[in-house]
Amino acid sequence: MSLPFGIKSTAFTSPEAVFLELYSSIDNVDPTSRANVAPLPHALKTEYDELLKLDDGKKIARELLRSLNQPFEKRIIIARILGVMSAINRAFEPIHPRTSASVRAYYLPKWLENARNLRTMKGYYASSAENFLIPKGPLLRLPREENQACANYIPDLFSYLSVVPQRTKENNRDIFISIKTICSDDIDGVSGPAEIGAEEILFVPVAEKVGELDLRVESAFAGGTKFYNTRLAPDVVPSDRILGVLKQEPNADILSAPELVIDEENADALVHALKKEGRKLTKLLLAGSGSTRDVDDNNMAWNEARVFNGIGELLWSQRKIWPAGLKPGHVEQYGIEDPAQSLTLEKNASGNSMTVADLDGFGRCVVLICQDVQAMPLSFDIVSHFQPDWVFVPILDQGATYNGWAHQRVFELSAHSQSRFLISCSRALKSRKSADELGHGLAVGPKSALDPDDISRACNLVKAVSPESPSFGKMNWKKSDWIRSKFTSS
Repeated sequence: MSLPFGIKSTAFTSPEAVFLELYSSIDNVDPTSRANVAPLPHALKTEYDELLKLDDGKKIARELLRSLNQPFEKRIIIARILGVMSAINRAFEPIHPRTSASVRAYYLPKWLENARNLRTMKGYYASSAENFLIPKGPLLRLPREENQACANYIPDLFSYLSVVPQRTKENNRDIFISIKTICSDDIDGVSGPAEIGAEEILFVPVAEKVGELDLRVESAFAGGTKFYNTRLAPDVVPSDRILGVLKQEPNADILSAPELVIDEENADALVHALKKEGRKLTKLLLAGSGSTRDVDDNNMAWNEARVFNGIGELLWSQRKIWPAGLKPGHVEQYGIEDPAQSLTLEKNASGNSMTVADLDGFGRCVVLICQDVQAMPLSFDIVSHFQPDWVFVPILDQGATYNGWAHQRVFELSAHSQSRFLISCSRALKSRKSADELGHGLAVGPKSALDPDDISRACNLVKAVSPESPSFGKMNWKKSDWIRSKFTSS
């Protein structure tokens, strides 16, 4: 049986497998040909929709295959391929996290139940050699519009399904992507916010003032490469500071801490404190990042962020992909002794995988630790393909700032998604900026916001609520005093 555009009949074992195969084929058709298609007859659209109500996925796949195996001209075949894909996309509406609570599906076909169950176990509806089929992001907010790219762009044609890569690259190095589905209960997962779009967010620097975080050179290897490590001052206890903030603000949806302030040992202490408290004090807690106990062959730990729910259950972790370095000017400013003459590197091993966490009650989340937000094409691939609801960016810097490097980078990424970016930073490094220019965190919204309650290009520098310790910043996504991101070339 001969099929158009190199479509393989062996791929047609279920509707979701059909979608994956057709996606690969139609994505190789030029945009003009995709746009210049014959209208799909209403009767054929209805036929596809009715067919997808059957239980037998293999039978559905065979019938869909039959509808494409016809000697039509190119524009009619393209229309039928897109018609089949659109029908499969519509069939997934009842189980998409964005609509599952509002769509009353009295009965799900067996093949659709199987796809939902597979996602619960493995994170995806279907997979091929190179791609995953997953719910279209964001999970809880409006997705990009069909014509958002001002061109014919395949990913924007479907509201409920996305085909995403199984790997990306940090420069030319393969980075593997895993997807984890996390349930919506407060024991093992995360329940949703009281109001989507009005999330209460806390930024906790942990290291609050100069002197509370020490950067020093600890090792030098052959060739003159030097590495710096970070250590908290002995009187800084991360679990005490975070728990102190949560007791003051027990109804927050998100608490975000910065990079290199909470190592694995301190993260364990935080878990113990949360469990001892015996009540949920927040929904989602990004416990900053810090060194792991495990080390690589060079005796270097990984810089790992850990994300917990409100009672201390580990939801997922993320190791930094691209360790950063400090140039001589910053080395001098921060008072690092015996630095390298060119670049003093962070003493951490390089991670090799990214986790995309689907919290069905809260949204799709990813963590890009500091330099990772600069990594290309990694950061672009993660944001543009997966369309997260939330992108957490814990950094090591003098403080969060308007128009700083992190703000500029996430603003660039915000043009390609409806994601919300949360940059969190400690305050322990010496700065030449005034205190009024620095904050504990920076929130950045989509460049072109679709939610009616949002403004486009929104950004908000979140400063300390009070001078008292434990210090924290606080914002509500819906009620904040937003300004618009605006950059001038230097």
